[in-house]
Amino acid sequence: MKIMFIDESKKVELKKRKFFLLLGVVIDSEKMFGIESELRSLRNKYELANLSKLKTNHLDIETKKDICKEFARILKESNSFVLSIILGSITMKNTNNFEDCYLEAIGFMVDRFFLNLNISKDFGWVVHDSVEGSEKSFREGFKKYVNTQIFSLPKWKYGYKISDRIHPCLSFFEDENCGVLQCSDLIALALNNAIWKDVKKLLEHDLNVENLKDKNDFIGIYWDLFAKNKNGEVNGAGIKIWY
Repeated sequence: MKIMFIDESKKVELKKRKFFLLLGVVIDSEKMFGIESELRSLRNKYELANLSKLKTNHLDIETKKDICKEFARILKESNSFVLSIILGSITMKNTNNFEDCYLEAIGFMVDRFFLNLNISKDFGWVVHDSVEGSEKSFREGFKKYVNTQIFSLPKWKYGYKISDRIHPCLSFFEDENCGVLQCSDLIALALNNAIWKDVKKLLEHDLNVENLKDKNDFIGIYWDLFAKNKNGEVNGAGIKIWY
């Protein structure tokens, strides 16, 4: 079974957003304890209580990059990968509030996760970083989506029930207790910052996803973790945009 650990890029009011980003690190469940053990050793090595503290920590930039390279290596060597979705201004206009936008985004993430699971003939569970005050409604919305949606592609003869591969229970963890969620947080931040460097093109529906890897040093470190299509491109696979 695979577990997808989802985090949001930044906690910002919906009306102030130019886009909405969710990102998930997908790991094999049987490798979870090994990954968490290695991440814990990495934190201890640099005397960090939480990898997410790298966002504000006093460490110099080169040391931060070394730490990020280390946890990226740990994830890569365990065959973990990253999926992310970006909601643009048009898609966001169809949502009335923060919770609607979030559920829309989670639905898209579930679709991407299901597509990967269906190819590998595996099963999945979704874990999300804790969301204060909204977890009950998110659980209910997630359960309804998974239990009712049929996923299909034009090349497929018929659709598949998402609930055949993804458990309808959405779990919430505190990121201080989960190293993989901390990694999701940092990768999401790097991608968020990369998109902001090219946000004008995103708003013009002309963003070149493959160019994002050069927008900052950190997203470049994580780039090989993003899922890729058969042509080796991240666009549409590891990063999917709904303008």
